[in-house]
Amino acid sequence: MEVSTSLLVALMFITILSIGIAHVLAGLAALVDERSPMSIERLHTSWMVLLLLVQFNLFWHTTALLAVEDWAFTEFVLIMIGPILAYFASHILVPTPGDTDTGLRSRYLRMSGRFFVVLAALQLWTILADLQLGSGFTAASALNLGLAVLCAALAVSKSVSFHTVVTMATLLVFVAGGVFRARGIID
Repeated sequence: MEVSTSLLVALMFITILSIGIAHVLAGLAALVDERSPMSIERLHTSWMVLLLLVQFNLFWHTTALLAVEDWAFTEFVLIMIGPILAYFASHILVPTPGDTDTGLRSRYLRMSGRFFVVLAALQLWTILADLQLGSGFTAASALNLGLAVLCAALAVSKSVSFHTVVTMATLLVFVAGGVFRARGIID
């Protein structure tokens, strides 16, 4: 039985991505668990949901990996960087089960610099991955570049109001993107 390299690359991509998705889902589940000492903090929880959507979006594009016929090891490593960054972002954002800090707002502000640097890197990786997979620089690439700049700004800002405005705008962009994608306006 011959297994294609593209299938193996896609399986590794999905495996790493799934670990990050499971981590975010476990964090969200802990927030709604009545036994958990943590309470829902909108800003932190919004980014957990957004990160989950980012990871779902990465999963959705796994089919692009199957279209590649010949893989080189360097291409494989480049493509694996994306789900690894998504996992790192989830590890930074989601509190660990034994975390004694129940103040998610203060935790969010403490870890936001590292989280948004990783998220900015993920946006830049998306552009590189699109270029590597032959899509070129598209409108989605321009959006990813804009998101990378916003993430860089969030990484250095400790202003709750700035974080709130950017978070709400990002949620609206994701919702609009989902609606446009569902209506066939964008791919």
